[in-house]
Amino acid sequence: MVQPLKDLIEFPRFFSYSLEDRIEPRYQTLVANRINIKLRYMLTGSDEEFAQRVREAVERRARFEAGNALVETSDASETSMLQK
Repeated sequence: MVQPLKDLIEFPRFFSYSLEDRIEPRYQTLVANRINIKLRYMLTGSDEEFAQRVREAVERRARFEAGNALVETSDASETSMLQK
């Protein structure tokens, strides 16, 4: 788990959470979904709130990636039109 030291300084309550019951499971969820968030957002809130944060982050990334795919597709179309 690579988190900047600044995150620990800003969120000292990190050390009060259970490694096995809270930190590890949530961290694994973030890794599986390719999400990087600050410790305080990873650990605070209920499991339902955490799940909602993960869903929202996954949706944002999907929209971003879809937008990039559209831009790449339109760039490729323009390039092929220019070559004709």
